[in-house]
Amino acid sequence: MSEGGPLVSVVVPMHDEARTVAEALRSLLAQSYDSVEIIVVDDGSTDGSSTVVRAFTERHDRVRLLENRTNVGQSFARNRGAMVADGEYLVFHDADDVSTPDRIGKQVAFMEANPDVGVVGSGYYYLNALRGERTVRTRPTDDETLRRNLARESMVNLGTAMYRWSALDETGLFEESHLEGYDLLVRLAADHEIANLAEPLYVYRVDDGSMSRRDERRKKAALVRRGVQAARTLGVGYWNLLLTPGWFAYMYLPDRAKATVRRLFSPTDNETITDGHATKLDRTLAVARGETAVVSDGETARVDRQPVTEPGA
Repeated sequence: MSEGGPLVSVVVPMHDEARTVAEALRSLLAQSYDSVEIIVVDDGSTDGSSTVVRAFTERHDRVRLLENRTNVGQSFARNRGAMVADGEYLVFHDADDVSTPDRIGKQVAFMEANPDVGVVGSGYYYLNALRGERTVRTRPTDDETLRRNLARESMVNLGTAMYRWSALDETGLFEESHLEGYDLLVRLAADHEIANLAEPLYVYRVDDGSMSRRDERRKKAALVRRGVQAARTLGVGYWNLLLTPGWFAYMYLPDRAKATVRRLFSPTDNETITDGHATKLDRTLAVARGETAVVSDGETARVDRQPVTEPGA
């Protein structure tokens, strides 16, 4: 576990996530790095999500809940959480995903050692219940390669990202309603280095109800706009714009064809989970479900053992 260290603020925007938010919070409370505050912003939920979170605020001083009266969108919710954050570093964590217990500690160590980096992401476990897919996705780690490919796609997954607050203070926060993390990354890369850790430190989950499945067509249109923005802002990757219209056709391809397209054209590597990765993933999910307090490498998590079912879950 960490002893002291710079504070990390984790903002969790939430809209009708009663089924999953408890697992996200358990994974954050189980971090081996202990200088963490968690700010949940309920964006007008109607399914009892806030009741689930209040159960955590009553037991953990590090968890706070902010509530929007109406659903005004994730960008506003993230920005609202950021404006009350006290941390030197900032993480925006989806309410339907989880982080590995060593995620924040490893990213803080990297940021402390690399003061010119404005944001660092990581590899991530990709769990798609609709396709039965369990893979590890990784992107390049160095600034030059990431910058060169920014016109093709967002090179740092928003859920995996840890931002330096001083960089966000210069760049500004979220301004878009679709692919807002991509837009922020392009603006941030104009003045700061960007990076990824190769190790998977985040579990990205897709099912029928996840935020990832909503407004797909608008997201693809936004992807094209963000590619143009990256090419103009950074002056790199213009040839990649020739590929961006293909995202619309990609939506309607069979799963096997999609896998082939990703392998040929995406700078993101998508590999089958190895035994070692599977062990860490299973332990991470067990902690998130409240089934165990033991995390990878034999360490004991700080999080209290909590019942598997939270109110409203």
